[in-house]
Amino acid sequence: MANEQKHRLQQHFKVANRGLLAFIRSKIHSLEESEDLLQDVYMNALSSLNVLDTVDNLTGWLYMAAKHKIVDWYRKKRLPTVSIDTPDENGIRFTDLLAEEMTDISDEETREFISQVITEAIDRLPERQKYIFIQQV
Repeated sequence: MANEQKHRLQQHFKVANRGLLAFIRSKIHSLEESEDLLQDVYMNALSSLNVLDTVDNLTGWLYMAAKHKIVDWYRKKRLPTVSIDTPDENGIRFTDLLAEEMTDISDEETREFISQVITEAIDRLPERQKYIFIQQV
């Protein structure tokens, strides 16, 4: 029974390998990491041979497994966030720096302009860096 399931998985591997790799590469741009994830998908499939016997659409199952591997990969790669209210190693907080700089400006219009420029600059940041600021709002 297990040999039949392994053979079925091998046949699906031959048919779906390129498509699965392309699917993973569309989400993760590193070829090496995409290939590693694809290998993990097949390792999961091999370790789940008893479950695969009840699966009607093995290709769909493999794509779903790949999707879960991609999500797990991104969870592991998530950058740690830092609060703008948390002091750094010197005891200085980002909000204190902003407050100090802003108190030197007596013109309300200028303060508003600076706040707008900072907001626009944050909006232009790459998603990973922008994430830190968005979490503080």
